[in-house]
Amino acid sequence: MFDSGHKYHRISITKVSEKLFLRQHLYNFRASKRRYIAVVEEYEFQVFIVKFFPVSHKLSDKKYNVIFNDYDAPRVIRTCINIMLDILAEKPLASFGFIGANTISNGESEGETNTQRFRIYTKLMLNFFAKTAFSHLEESSISAYLMVNKKNKNFHELIPKIVEMFQKVYPDLIF
Repeated sequence: MFDSGHKYHRISITKVSEKLFLRQHLYNFRASKRRYIAVVEEYEFQVFIVKFFPVSHKLSDKKYNVIFNDYDAPRVIRTCINIMLDILAEKPLASFGFIGANTISNGESEGETNTQRFRIYTKLMLNFFAKTAFSHLEESSISAYLMVNKKNKNFHELIPKIVEMFQKVYPDLIF
């Protein structure tokens, strides 16, 4: 089901000074019925946070919450995983994370705890990023997931530093 993704293109890498992250990597791809943008935020310690949204919703403050019945979600998600794998090939010490945004559909809003996206992404991360290579940390109460690359020397000491960094962005984060 998640065997193949869509062809994607890197649009840009921009240094960011006014945000908590260092660089923003932008990718685009065309799915079966719509175009998407994948935003990858690069933080200290080579941590990358992957987000994606349909281009048609780029100005919406709910762009990460929308859901479509295009039946293309596995390929869209796999495209983001492929982007992560490319980043890992370029930066072998890279670590990754995400927030599984809550779904808003037909005026109904899913809660922010243990969201549908979080549950799906969590299972996929374990399939594509083995526990032998990454330390997988999850906080279902805010649908947050972090994978720390075990190739980093003293990766156990790196985990609290990364968590502290993200607690500045997400004060409820308690891995």
